[in-house]
Amino acid sequence: MGERLARAGMVAGILILGALPAAPCDSAACLQQTRGGGGLPRKGRWQVDLTFRHTSVGDGREGTAPSADVRRPWVDFERQTVWSGFHRESRGRERFVQVDIARGLSSRWAVGLSVPLHTRRVYDVVHGSSGFSYEPEGLGDTLAVVRRALGEGWVAGFGLKLPSGRSDVLDPTGTFIIEPGIQPGTGSVDVVGTLQRSFALPAMVSLGAAASYQVNRGNSRGYAFGDDAIASATLARRVIGPITGSLQIKGWRKGRSAYLDQGVPSTGATLVYMTPGARARLGVRNAAYAFLSVPVYRNVNERQLTPHYSLILGASRTF
Repeated sequence: MGERLARAGMVAGILILGALPAAPCDSAACLQQTRGGGGLPRKGRWQVDLTFRHTSVGDGREGTAPSADVRRPWVDFERQTVWSGFHRESRGRERFVQVDIARGLSSRWAVGLSVPLHTRRVYDVVHGSSGFSYEPEGLGDTLAVVRRALGEGWVAGFGLKLPSGRSDVLDPTGTFIIEPGIQPGTGSVDVVGTLQRSFALPAMVSLGAAASYQVNRGNSRGYAFGDDAIASATLARRVIGPITGSLQIKGWRKGRSAYLDQGVPSTGATLVYMTPGARARLGVRNAAYAFLSVPVYRNVNERQLTPHYSLILGASRTF
């Protein structure tokens, strides 16, 4: 029984990554690693999570230094070229509603599906002297994964990200396709591998470590997001009654994107987040959780906007 509980605890965070250029790790893998406690369902059991995420983006950076002037490129798919520094970005806001479903196939195997039911990004941009907002929204890319408990506290996973979200949303004038990084979807089928382990420490403290790597392939327009590498470590301890507190540090390395095999300026970053959080068990099968993810280190290629913070609220049920 103790071994099963240990295996359940180490599964948090091994789904699939998304493809945002410098967002606060709002992908499925980052989300799962952050919230924890999802567990590997027992044979025949289902686990469903419903999560809301809000992110404030607006901290301009040039490398690691603050920058008040962030200019982003425009990928001109019609002319098949990239215009560097085409528009200035001042701030952004991102909101996601996502459902995650997992089913235990046996004591060692489980399958999972993550669907961003609604994604909405709002970015304020300026062209010359004219300012307006990009506001793409809709269904995001679907993520599917198979997971296996390996014993001795290890769990491995393999998954695919499927292009169910739109990647061709036009600008407010209906003239050109807006920046790939803020589209609801990526238009590509991507592959991810994951590995995680948990440890029981004295004083009822648990430690979880997770890593994942995603290979991002090009879409039909010749645009490929940079590969993603994530590693995290989480300490958790029961605080009082059914409430467990946690503190996580998480690093994310996003590679530079490419268009027609040429590097795209102002893409790719290395980000580190500190995430305090709490999880409350509501009865035997239900739980609720809240996390605040704050970047403590930002290093971007050229100039980019980076997050102020990300708030994650969610609920989970097993049946």
